[in-house]
Amino acid sequence: MVIRDVKTNIKLLEMTGANSKSEQFDFWERVLHRYGNLWCTVYSNSMRPLMYRGDKILVQNLDSSDLNTIKRGDILVFRNGKSWVTHRIIGFRKIKNHVVYIEKGDANLDITCLNRTSIMG
Repeated sequence: MVIRDVKTNIKLLEMTGANSKSEQFDFWERVLHRYGNLWCTVYSNSMRPLMYRGDKILVQNLDSSDLNTIKRGDILVFRNGKSWVTHRIIGFRKIKNHVVYIEKGDANLDITCLNRTSIMG
């Protein structure tokens, strides 16, 4: 099953009774893992000119074997605190036998590092 309709997504969220932003993101994470993909709305212009606020994107779940295929230039959705962020992978670093991904929004100046566990799709 693929949840393709944003209105359907909103109805599903309302049925869960999730109130806090954290509960909402936990719900969407479970939907993504269960069904394999999820339509989401872009909420910032950090990936301009490729994506703009309000654009719809299809997020595909990544399992552990998919994480080994991530390469420079891939665009990923990852969890950053209580929100999801869509940015481009610009590099990798190995720190204490763990791969750390370096990400950046195309329209941003700053970069950050993230680990495998924060990657959603």
